[in-house]
Amino acid sequence: MIISVTLNPCLDKTVFVDRVEPGKRVHVKRVKYVAGGKGLNIARILNSLGYPNIAFTIAGGWSGSFLEDLMREDKITGEVVRIRGLTRTVATVLEEDPWIATEYNEDGPEITRDEAAEIESRLCDLIKARRPEFVILSGSVPCRGLVGIYARVISYAKSLGVKTILDTRDEALADGIKAAPFMVKPNLKEAEALFAGLNANHRSSGAHGRNTGSGEEGEGRRPGPGGGDPGPAEELGAREGALRAVRALLDMSIQVVVLSLGRDGALVGARPGSGSEPGPDIDVGIAGVAATPPGIAGRAGSRQIEEGIWEAVPPQVEEVNPVASGDAFVGAFAYAMVSGMPLPECIRWGTAAGAANAAMWEPAYCSREQIEALLDGVIVRKVK
Repeated sequence: MIISVTLNPCLDKTVFVDRVEPGKRVHVKRVKYVAGGKGLNIARILNSLGYPNIAFTIAGGWSGSFLEDLMREDKITGEVVRIRGLTRTVATVLEEDPWIATEYNEDGPEITRDEAAEIESRLCDLIKARRPEFVILSGSVPCRGLVGIYARVISYAKSLGVKTILDTRDEALADGIKAAPFMVKPNLKEAEALFAGLNANHRSSGAHGRNTGSGEEGEGRRPGPGGGDPGPAEELGAREGALRAVRALLDMSIQVVVLSLGRDGALVGARPGSGSEPGPDIDVGIAGVAATPPGIAGRAGSRQIEEGIWEAVPPQVEEVNPVASGDAFVGAFAYAMVSGMPLPECIRWGTAAGAANAAMWEPAYCSREQIEALLDGVIVRKVK
């Protein structure tokens, strides 16, 4: 069992037209609706691969009800927390002559304090009841009321021996990473922003002769990619800078790091360990979650993985829509890992799924057969 988490889902609407001429009426050829959000994309991939999963998400208003209908159409098993706010809509206008996509992305709904507490409590209860092999925390949080939830859920899951994968950005990434999830999957832009923020905090704390209270400074780790004073974030654009970023993230007690390079594939780093090492103490009492009784151990975290850094080069495909390719990677990678495959094969499955997704318009609807057809075309080589 794998649990995917989507805290900022959307009603994903694509409007297909021939072309847009500003100021003129445009004939709509057809409209396609999809239950959108990174964790819901992962759930569709896991369904395609035949692996049991539950998609935890939130929904509100008429658009939230429509989202739930679309989840049922896709046979996504959902655990849905209803909120008062309206589930956001992401509208894409797709011009087919020439092929141009323009996306209109709404902000997520505001979450009340009581709703935030219920969301966290329900999620932790689900993790405790199901004891999944992985909890995959994907995407942004809709508002500041949920900032901090990823770190607390990671800490709680680890107390049960449950592995977590974190795929988010900005403040949610910087906060969640403090709890040392089993795996993180930033892209280059997200890694640049992460290290820029960590570097700024590091310099600020040094200037004032104190630490930031995050728990990182007391362990003697420097927050940037490299051993000495962190280099500028723009260096991550170079290969050696990307390798340093992977190493720096591994040094933060993360066992697997996937640094997405877009069309160029990914760098994947791994360090020894079970993935169940305790992280810093993080209060989970806000949601009213009971402390874990002593002696409880989970099933996850017992398998050792190979140490090193690998480069993954995707197969050549005719790209149609790369949106959700990262989610396809995460879903197939997690599937391969819980299936007992060695790390290079997990990388191969993830890369093939990302490429299969990019070759079609609908996000994360590629089949197992389409993924398997690309496996042999993926190049996975160890670089460190």
